[in-house]
Amino acid sequence: MVDEQTEYLVMKLLGWQWPDGGWNCDKRPEASHSSFWEFWTPLRALLTWRERAGSFPALDAAIEKSVQLFLQKRLFLRESSGEVMQLEFTRLSHPSYWNYDILVGLDLMLLADRLSDPHCKPALEMLESKILPGGAFCAEDKQFQASNPAAWHYSPMDWGSKSNYKMNSWLTVRALSFLKAAGKITL
Repeated sequence: MVDEQTEYLVMKLLGWQWPDGGWNCDKRPEASHSSFWEFWTPLRALLTWRERAGSFPALDAAIEKSVQLFLQKRLFLRESSGEVMQLEFTRLSHPSYWNYDILVGLDLMLLADRLSDPHCKPALEMLESKILPGGAFCAEDKQFQASNPAAWHYSPMDWGSKSNYKMNSWLTVRALSFLKAAGKITL
């Protein structure tokens, strides 16, 4: 993973970062805000690159600017009103693929060593509110299709069903790991 091609991509990502700290594929001149849907993946890529290849000032600055944007929004809330930006951000799913939810945000903050930042508290509280009796979590959303290989969102792996009451083992492991890392639970 640490090679010339990946380094080239990292340098491109640094150059494509928007002034607000994120990324967005919107090329319209009037566009001014990054999209959580689109900028969590570049941030994760940069965090992974830094972990594997080391840091340098431009990389650290880009990561910090992006992390700050997530923190300003408390991972899923409008800065102006405190309301949920998009309902989808509060629906837990596994795996995330390209979609953003609070699990993605918490994962990014864990990778950036910022999970203890007070701005993560609303997302952690939201996650805690979703614990089922017995300490499990359910998948409230599903972004894959496991039964039809011709389907657009096909996955050869069945990651579990969407349900408001049935435990999803994959998602439960992820959610509990964030709560443990934040000191909210002991395992």
